[in-house]
Order: sequence, then C-alpha cells, then structure tokens
Amino acid sequence: MLTFGTDGMRGEANTELTADVAVMLGRAAAIESRESEWLLGWDTRISSEMLAAAFCAGVASAGKNIHALGEVPTAAIAYSSRLRGMPGAMITASHNPYQDNGIKIFGRDGVKLRKDEETRIENSMLAGTRPADPGRTGRISWTGEEDFRGEYQRWLVERAQRIDASSLNIAVDGANGAAYKIGPTALGFTRAGITPVACEPNGRNINEGCGSTDLTKLRVTGLPELSAKVVKDGLDFGLAFDGDADRLLAVDARGELVDGDEIIAIIALHRARYGRLVNNGVVVTEWSNSGLLRSLRDSGVEVAVCPVGDKAVADAMDRTGFTLGGEQSGHIIIKDLLQVGDGVSTAIELVDIVADSGLPLREVARRAMRKIPQRTTNVAVAAAPALIVKELEPERIAIDQALGGGGRLVLRASGTEEVVRVMVEAEDWDALGRAEHGARDLLKPYAR
Repeated sequence: MLTFGTDGMRGEANTELTADVAVMLGRAAAIESRESEWLLGWDTRISSEMLAAAFCAGVASAGKNIHALGEVPTAAIAYSSRLRGMPGAMITASHNPYQDNGIKIFGRDGVKLRKDEETRIENSMLAGTRPADPGRTGRISWTGEEDFRGEYQRWLVERAQRIDASSLNIAVDGANGAAYKIGPTALGFTRAGITPVACEPNGRNINEGCGSTDLTKLRVTGLPELSAKVVKDGLDFGLAFDGDADRLLAVDARGELVDGDEIIAIIALHRARYGRLVNNGVVVTEWSNSGLLRSLRDSGVEVAVCPVGDKAVADAMDRTGFTLGGEQSGHIIIKDLLQVGDGVSTAIELVDIVADSGLPLREVARRAMRKIPQRTTNVAVAAAPALIVKELEPERIAIDQALGGGGRLVLRASGTEEVVRVMVEAEDWDALGRAEHGARDLLKPYAR
C-alpha cells in the first residue's frame, strides 16, 4: 500500500497513486477527522481531476461533505482551511514531472498533518474502513464556489494593492501549474508591468522546461526560458513558481538565479531593519549556503538550522517561535502570513522590498548575503537512496574533513524520488571541484 512520505502521499499516477488509493485515502482521512466539511484543490496535471474525483468520492462515502475548488495553489487550500476551520487536501506532486501525482492533507488549522495523524489514516486504510450508510453519504460541490475559490486571491490582492511597483517590469513563470492564473493576476495589482511565462498548461507540460525547478538545472548551453525572456525583453527580473506554487525562485536582469537562500536573507534583513522579524530569528536548513548563516549572524539575526524539508522547517519554527524560515529550493514559510510555503505570497513580499529599495534585485541580494562557492547536483540511483547515503557515510566524512572548516559535503536521500542529492561547499572553486569529483566517484556504482 502507498504510504505518506515527506510531503504527503506521492507516486506515479494511475500505477502507484491510483483512483482506488485516492478513494481509500479520502474515506480514511474523513473518518479520522471530526469535521463534517472538507476542501479540495488540485494542480494542472492530466491525472489531477481523476484523483480529485476519487478523493471526493472517498470523503463523501464516509458521510462528509467536500467542496472542490478546482485548480488552485496549495496555499489556497491551507488559507481556506484555516479561515473556515475545515480540513483540506491538495492533489499535486509539486515540482515533480506530470507523470507523478500526490495528495497533501491539511488540518482545520491549515497546517500539514503530523506524522502520528498520517499514521492513523494509514492504519484506517489498512483496516478497510466501511462506508457510511446509504442515507448518510456526503455531498460533493463541484462548483468551485466563488466565496471559497476567491478568498485566497482576495487576500493576496489586498496586500498587493498596498505596493507601488510601477517602476518595475517583471516576468512571472507559472510553471504551467496551479498559479498560472493567480500568480500574474495578483502580482499585477502591485502596478508592476507583468509578463506571463509558462502560463498555458495542457496537463502534460507542468514543470517541463519551466518553473522554479528548471532554474536550478545544470546546462551546457542556453538559458532557462524565464531567464531568456527577462534578458531578451530587458525586464528588471523574473519570478518562478513550481507546479503547486509553494516555492519561489527569481532571476535578476541578467537572467542569473536568485535562490531561496538569497530571498530569505532579503526578507529577513528587511524585516529586522523595521523591527518586524519576530524573535529576531530565522530557520534555515543544513542545505542552506553557509554564506546565508554568516550574513544573518553578522547582522545580529539568530539562526536555527534544521534538516531539509518543509515539515522540518515548520517544526523548528514552532520550537523557536521564529516566523520566517525556508529552504534554498525556494520553499519559504512566512508564518505570520500563512503557516505553509506560499510562492505567490513570498513574491509579493519580494516585489515590495525591491520596489521600496529603488535598487536592482541583484544589488538587493548582494547587500543581503555573500555566498560561498557551492554546487548542488542530483544523482539518480536504482533504488534505496537512504541506504546508499548511510553506506557512504564514512567516505563522505573523509571528503568533508579534507575540505577543512570552510567547506563541507552533504549527501541526502530524496524523500520523493529515487535520487541522492549532493551538495558541496568550499572556500574556493578549485577545492570545490576536487570534492565534487570525489562525490561523483562515490556514487558512480549506484547511479542509473
């Protein structure tokens, strides 16, 4: 049976994550919740409507009502769940290719479920929970009622309208995903000139050569689509979401990446300057560039480091009381706005800061942090990436120690793909190249 991973239940659509699984999950989740009303959204994958219909059937079969909001970002479900006190679910595989899909579940507080809550649902699925009696089945609302569907967008627009970014021209890459409409629309209310990119989904082109994931891919030649558009049209910068818009990355006027670390630094130092950084601290992950930690600490900001993953970030934010945290991937939580990653909301914050500064985005990023040389790669493996990482730990430590105090090698098993993620940092590019070569040699026998 498919089980919950690091970010919901995920697998290849129609082979691993089937309609049958979605029905079972919907029924089990509804039975394990006390609330009688549910919310559901989905991204633009060709399989999302099928899985949404199946999940709705499962919830209704448990005697609960469910409101289907249609194609919306993950944050829209979290927002409306919190606002209305209803649990919700999102059909998405986030930054994965269209062949994959997944189901994320939120409690009535708009927060992703804890591990013990996911375990109870899994146990309920295994037990084969019975549907409700015929006279007690729930109702499914497919209308995407405007009062439900529009409330997240209205919240974004209300904030965007306070900003005067009329001096800026920005490309917005929707990743052909869930934010293909709401992203450019909401950002347009900042009065910036908006050029949509990759905002024409067809069910199979989500994250394909576009979006935040595309910006981080290694290339021999050419620029990502967003970067090329910014450079060709002479725009000030570009913003990129992923498939469900829980991430945000950017590119500057030259098309060069401004990653999640830099965006966190920009927002943190801006808030600290105006006394709006709660507890004067930020949560980052072990994958974050060491330059981020140094820059924040040198500015008097406290930094808490946690494992990779949005749940780990959220847990660390709960422990520390910090309201800003995130990852280099662009998954950033601004908890006083919303308790989950929200790429569109983060984009509004970033546009506000850049417009207020009167400086180019690259200069704003340069003043916020100084990166040290770092390179990240993904190595596809045949199976069991976690076991591979564990097996290679002694060799990893040896390379790490050879880098000295100014560098490090991190190997991490992906929680959503058969991939080992590799990150190398060093004080200079020559040392980084040697360490990276050593890491590749370690992983070569396992690569596929």
